[in-house]
Amino acid sequence: MRGTVSAAMAAALLVASGPAGASTLNEDLRCLVVTATIVGDGKGEGKENLVSGVLYFVGMIDGKAPGIDLKTEMQKVSAAMTQTDFARDAQRCGDVLVAKGQELQAIGQALEQGK
Repeated sequence: MRGTVSAAMAAALLVASGPAGASTLNEDLRCLVVTATIVGDGKGEGKENLVSGVLYFVGMIDGKAPGIDLKTEMQKVSAAMTQTDFARDAQRCGDVLVAKGQELQAIGQALEQGK
């Protein structure tokens, strides 16, 4: 699974759209691996925008499993992921981040309007 992450995968995380639903701990761990890999890769368009995505998924994981050994769990998840898994999760995780970003934008607009 290790290797260069294409700009297309990074872009998929940034421009994907879709509904966000309840996620499992494993799904959040997979998203953390994907976003952290893209941020850590040093390549890919818009990777700096994914830092907040890394923090989002860390928060989701922390809420579900306080005290979890992130390093160990991320290593397990990463070792089990194929390139196909990575690409599919990049799309899914991008959907989650876009939906949450849109939700926060709507909240911000409502607050600005005093609602």
